[in-house]
Amino acid sequence: MSGNVALVLGAGPRVGASVAQKFSSNGYKVAIASRSGTGSKTTEGFLSLRADFTKPDSVPALFDAVKNEFKKAPSVFVYNAAALTNPPDKDSIFSIPSGSVVSQCQHYYFHAYERQGDGKSKGLALDGAAHGEFFAQLANHEGNVPWHATFVKDKGYVQFKQQDRAGMKTWGIFIVRS
Repeated sequence: MSGNVALVLGAGPRVGASVAQKFSSNGYKVAIASRSGTGSKTTEGFLSLRADFTKPDSVPALFDAVKNEFKKAPSVFVYNAAALTNPPDKDSIFSIPSGSVVSQCQHYYFHAYERQGDGKSKGLALDGAAHGEFFAQLANHEGNVPWHATFVKDKGYVQFKQQDRAGMKTWGIFIVRS
């Protein structure tokens, strides 16, 4: 994974932090973006950027900052903004203005949902480390996973018969290949 860059949009203490840590442990250079970003490196060595995802026009500058710091565009980026922060078009994660990077690359996109083993919603009991593991599997192209993926901790992708996603928090993850 040497030279790969991950950008996590929404770097909270549970899912965002775990995803950033997992990609870092897999050899990625990592940038995290949140409302409390500092513009400098964290103690973990992540580039910390300030962003308010209620203002989507601020997103392209994040990609520029990552390219300036790492001399490379993100090969993975995760949309993990707070549950109350929808993309500009609440029905389309693709409305995040990230086209300055993604439109120039071959890319793969996944919506990811963590569920309990019986298929029920995890509600607010989401497991950050499970998200990190699953997103790393997606980035490594492990398994035949559809773009609308459900996963279970310690199992990875699981296809459930009922596809009711009402009330489930979704994460968008883009895997980019230049």
